[in-house]
Amino acid sequence: MVNERLKPNYNNVWLAGGAELASAFMRLNLADEIRQSVLPIILGDGILFLKIP
Repeated sequence: MVNERLKPNYNNVWLAGGAELASAFMRLNLADEIRQSVLPIILGDGILFLKIP
């Protein structure tokens, strides 16, 4: 749905999110590039950036 709505009008889309959002877009082939920014927040044991099976 996102790809069908955005593709005719936009070449680039910027999303702010975390590992779940990035993984979903990669899994559905909706992203061809991911730029990662690291924010200085303590998350205990941490979380994986991408969760791709």
